[in-house]
Amino acid sequence: MIEYSNSFKHDQTPTCNHTITLDNLSDGDSFTYSAIICSGLIENAETCTSQISVFATGEPQRGIETNTRDNSFKCILQLNAGSNEFTFKYCSFSISVKLHYKRRKSSFTVLPLYIVCEGHDGRFQAPPGEVNSPESACKRITAVCKLLQSVFGYKFAKVGMERRSYEMEVDCLTWHSKLNVENALSMTQVELWYHFAREIMSSGIGSDNRKYLAFLSCSVYNGEGYYEGMPYKEMLKLVKGYVAYGGDGLALLSTGCLYTWPETLDGVYGKLCKNTLVDKTKLMNYSNSRDTWGGCFIASLGAVLHELCHTFDLGHSEAGIMGPNFGQIDDVFLAVANEQRFCDYRCTDASQITPDYSGWSKSALFIIYYHKWFQNVDSSRQVSICYDSASNVVRSIVGIRVIEIRRKDDEMVLKAWVFGGKVLKFSFQIPVRAAGFDEDVILYAQDGCGNIFKRQIKL
Repeated sequence: MIEYSNSFKHDQTPTCNHTITLDNLSDGDSFTYSAIICSGLIENAETCTSQISVFATGEPQRGIETNTRDNSFKCILQLNAGSNEFTFKYCSFSISVKLHYKRRKSSFTVLPLYIVCEGHDGRFQAPPGEVNSPESACKRITAVCKLLQSVFGYKFAKVGMERRSYEMEVDCLTWHSKLNVENALSMTQVELWYHFAREIMSSGIGSDNRKYLAFLSCSVYNGEGYYEGMPYKEMLKLVKGYVAYGGDGLALLSTGCLYTWPETLDGVYGKLCKNTLVDKTKLMNYSNSRDTWGGCFIASLGAVLHELCHTFDLGHSEAGIMGPNFGQIDDVFLAVANEQRFCDYRCTDASQITPDYSGWSKSALFIIYYHKWFQNVDSSRQVSICYDSASNVVRSIVGIRVIEIRRKDDEMVLKAWVFGGKVLKFSFQIPVRAAGFDEDVILYAQDGCGNIFKRQIKL
């Protein structure tokens, strides 16, 4: 946690006893992505009724949305290339902080796509009065992609690791598929994923150095058959073109809740906190039982993050982002009560899962951190990880960082080992006590350069 120091520019009148603490930012911090989640605390806020205000300095001054609870606040800062200065003000006390943004040059990128099928006009399902054009869709998807970039950096910093995120190649592109819309609406999500994976990779934008985060424009919800208390799985049957499937190079999702997303990052908190009830007879209600537009936004945001993480080779877990309750990631963006502020995630065992819904297990964090999409690596250098089935030994000449044993059917992580020290681990024998699984399992290993070994084995 970082309180203001002499490196911050600050102003305070003699009668004001407030201070502002920034939990996760220091003056002069540098970033390779442009959207930053900022978390802070106002000391002695109970002595007056002022409101925290945050703005980017310059001409003209631009106010920034904040979310507050008790003495805590959060906001999303948007950086321009180069140096940026932000001022935080409460009552008569203020501090200013300079942050720097320079995009990371990487051979491995994420490309957001808005897929429009043949015979479809590209307009996503939305209530009357809500703009639902392809242009609006791309703005919403771009905003969310930038928001998700900030989540990775925020989570890494929270556990004391260097801030890293994926590189978004360009803003969202509208991509026209040759698949007829009627055929698309009759396909299962697995069929849709395989079709678009093949079509994208055989097109002019296909590349092994890209991950594709794609959204299907023609998804449509018919709520005529909805009834109160309808189970979630039954509700999904009311959606044609429903898909939430990620893996390899493609995360593909439907657009049933795109109407709840903002077009810009300036609108994030307005959408997150929107308590308008969803008309379930007309619109998809994917909200983790919260039944509000804000609930749909945060739940669908969690779904996008979950599927995107599958493209970064993460398996499933009992809890956290890769667990079944991935839609409950409110605490990443919203200020929390004072008693919750300092409950940071700490992991004593490599396979331990984070206690909050918005976290990753330690092994998952390391997979992302050392993934080729999150660090600068030489794409021309080919290094292999070796596995000796006779001795159960994994070897890498650049150092092993993560080993996971996953269940074959759903890639649930059953056991994991993480090697984060400065002394590199060039070989590791899977302990005999880890053997004894009744069925074949998947061995996943990753080294410090992001090289991956993944194979079905029997221990």
